[in-house]
Amino acid sequence: MLDDLLARDFMIPIEEYPHVAASSSICDAMRMMHSSLEDARKYRNILVTDENQHLVGYLSLRDLIRAVGPS
Repeated sequence: MLDDLLARDFMIPIEEYPHVAASSSICDAMRMMHSSLEDARKYRNILVTDENQHLVGYLSLRDLIRAVGPS
């Protein structure tokens, strides 16, 4: 039964996933995360893309909390 299920049938297309440019400020990333958490899917990660829209990484909610917290 599970062998018949495909990842593509359950994935979120990368174009629909929340993302920011690698050159975006942490403030912009926090805004994107805030709006993403209000989405029905409650995203807790946002993708980071380069100037050519290639995926270069992701930011988690934890990463953003660390960025603005005490060092």
